[in-house]
Order: sequence, then C-alpha cells, then structure tokens
Amino acid sequence: MEWKKAPAELVDFIIEKMKDKNCDYKEMFGYPAYFFNGNMFVGVHGEELFLRLSEADTVEIMKGIKGVSAFEPMP
Repeated sequence: MEWKKAPAELVDFIIEKMKDKNCDYKEMFGYPAYFFNGNMFVGVHGEELFLRLSEADTVEIMKGIKGVSAFEPMP
C-alpha cells in the first residue's frame, strides 16, 4: 500500500481550526492529531481528515454528506 502525503493545506486547516480548543495536540505519523481525555478524536491521515463520532452521528453524517466514508487506514 502506497503512503500518501497529506496536503499542506489540510494540515494548515486542521491546525487553524483546533488552535483554541481545549484538547491535547500530538503528531501521529508526522501529522496533527488531537486528543481529549487521552482519546484521539480528530486528525489527518494521508490525504484525509478523520473524526471520531458516535455511532448515531456517524450514520447521520455518512448519509447526509457526499464524500464521507468510514475511516479505514489499513483495509
């Protein structure tokens, strides 16, 4: 599997959106990831932004927004 580098615009976008949030920042595989109470909830993986949502929110967003898919770093 080929590893795709994250676009600088995506990295800049998430850093800007998260800069004033009450959470912890760490790099995962060289890219931004954010944690709350030790749980990762948003980050960058390859060319994509990922969010950790409740099951109900996941179902709702996947049927309501085009281009959203389940996070699968390694099929």
